[in-house]
Amino acid sequence: MTALSLLTSEVSPDAGLDESDIRGLLSSLGLRGNLVSSVPIRRLSGGQLVRLELARLLWRRPLCLVLDEVTTHLDYETVTGLRKALREWEGAVVLVSHDRWFMRGVVEGERDNEGGEEEQDEEEEEGRKDGEGVGRRRVVYKLAGGKLSLLEGGVREFEEGMERRVGRLIGD
Repeated sequence: MTALSLLTSEVSPDAGLDESDIRGLLSSLGLRGNLVSSVPIRRLSGGQLVRLELARLLWRRPLCLVLDEVTTHLDYETVTGLRKALREWEGAVVLVSHDRWFMRGVVEGERDNEGGEEEQDEEEEEGRKDGEGVGRRRVVYKLAGGKLSLLEGGVREFEEGMERRVGRLIGD
């Protein structure tokens, strides 16, 4: 069984997904071409298996995903694909991660440009999705001492707070 045949067998007829939609989903997670249609699942790498499992979850379009340290054992390509897929995800995401690059990409909509630097997604920066003018609430919270607090400045505010804390610890 291949990744494509597995998903094709699992997708319910009323889901409105055809083979090209399934291939598109797999491709968005970094599984492309003959890899999805010719390579047996048992021959996929660990990272490719994780991407396949994510596709199996995402095609169902759940209303909320809860991901706790999801990047810990993933390879770079899988993390990059997941970052992109979650940035474009229309449902709610509760994301716990120490990976600041991943968080900025998913929560704050930052994208990598060709120069290796990150740039803010213009539509997300304006609070719109697909030009429809529909606001998308993306927030960062910090949990410390059993208290949850909103970080208005997002991931950067968290980083600055950690820098201050480290500075105090080393006596700067």
